[in-house]
Amino acid sequence: MSHPPQPSQPGFPVQQGRPEWPAEAAAVPPQGPAPAPHDYASWGARFLARVLDGLLTGTVPAVVLLTAGDRDAGWPSAAVVAGGLLWLAGRGALCWMLGATGRTPGRVALGIQVLRRSTGGPPGLGRALVRQLLAPVNLLPCLLGCLWPAWDARKQSFTDKIVGSVVLRTV
Repeated sequence: MSHPPQPSQPGFPVQQGRPEWPAEAAAVPPQGPAPAPHDYASWGARFLARVLDGLLTGTVPAVVLLTAGDRDAGWPSAAVVAGGLLWLAGRGALCWMLGATGRTPGRVALGIQVLRRSTGGPPGLGRALVRQLLAPVNLLPCLLGCLWPAWDARKQSFTDKIVGSVVLRTV
């Protein structure tokens, strides 16, 4: 059984004093310069962007639910179903925008963007969806994950840490 050559053995690929295996080198994504601490979005900007996005996706469904005509029509009424579907469609659109561009209307208004920490690009739909689905993790315990960006060095919430994203200022 043959073992891979060690750095001290002949035949070990060395580039600029560092060992590098071709398969591993191709799998490592390119990394740009690390953002400076002042480049990370503030807790307040993140919070306000969420509020704006929540108003955007929740206002129309709330109006549909509050103006429903017959409240004794049984459960769930057509207005409840319509309101729920509108809310889900809005949240889905925000998730798609976040995955494709790292931005939502609330984040655009506040000049911030969600990026993948490893590549510096948008998180992608899968990571954006996981980030959205894991949002309740930020509520445990006692909203600690929501408050975490206020003192974290990279201003990351628990879900940012899980999916490997950062929120940066764009202006």
